[in-house]
Amino acid sequence: MKNITTDNTIVELREIFGRWGLPVTLVSDNGAQLTSHIFTTFLKSNGIVHLRTAPGHPATNGAAENAVKTTKHALSAALADNKNKNVPKSVLLNKFLLGYRNAPHSTTGESLSVLMLGRKLRCRLDLLYKSDEEVVREKQDKSIKNYNGSQNKVFKEGDEVMITFYKQGGKESWLKAIVKKVLGTKSYVCESNDGKTFIRHVDQIIDATIVETDSQKYDSENEVVNSTVRNDNKIKKRMINVPSKLKDFILN
Repeated sequence: MKNITTDNTIVELREIFGRWGLPVTLVSDNGAQLTSHIFTTFLKSNGIVHLRTAPGHPATNGAAENAVKTTKHALSAALADNKNKNVPKSVLLNKFLLGYRNAPHSTTGESLSVLMLGRKLRCRLDLLYKSDEEVVREKQDKSIKNYNGSQNKVFKEGDEVMITFYKQGGKESWLKAIVKKVLGTKSYVCESNDGKTFIRHVDQIIDATIVETDSQKYDSENEVVNSTVRNDNKIKKRMINVPSKLKDFILN
C-alpha cells in the first residue's frame, strides 16, 4: 500500500478475507492504523480477536518475523546469483514462495499449503510421479486385461479367433475363423475354415491362441491324473498272512 491508512488497511483485509475466510485471531503491531476505533470496530463486527505485540518487542509476533526473515534471506541469495541477473524480483519471490509453502514445517510437520488449503501445491517435482488419474487409468487397464474385458480386445486382419456360432434351435457354440476385415472398433468380418463369412461384435470374439493354451493346459492336467491312476493300478495287493493260532479256524 502506498498510503497506510485505516481505510486502506481494511480494504486489503477484506480482499484477503474474501479469498480465505475470516480468521479467529489477528496479530499485529501497534501502528496507528491498527489501533484506531474504526479498525477495532471492523474486527469486532467480524468476530476477530485482535492481539497486539508489546511495543519495542517484535519477537512477540515471532512466527511472522521468522517468515519475513526467511523470505528476505532467500530473496537476497537469489539476487546475488549471477544467473538471476535479468530475472525480475517478483519472479524470484514467487518461485521461493512456491517451495516455501510446499515444504513441511519443523514444528507442525505439515506444509503451509496443506494447513491452509488441505492439499499440496503442484510443482515441477510432481512430474517425477504419476498423477492420480494416471494411476487409476493403469489399474483399470490392468483389470480389463486380466479379466479379458471387451474394451481391451483389439483384433487385426489375419488373426486367428473363435467366434460365436448359432446352430439351429438357437444353441450357441464356438467356431474357429480368421479376421478378414475390420469394420470399426467393435465389429469384424470373420471367415471360417469352410469359406463362410460372419459379422461379429468384439464381445462375440475371443483370441484362438488363448483357447489353445487353455486346452493344452487341460490336456496336460488330464495326462498327469491318468498317469497317477495307472501307477496306482500297478500297485500289487498285499499278502495276508494268517496267524498260526488261527490255523485251525476256517476263514471265509
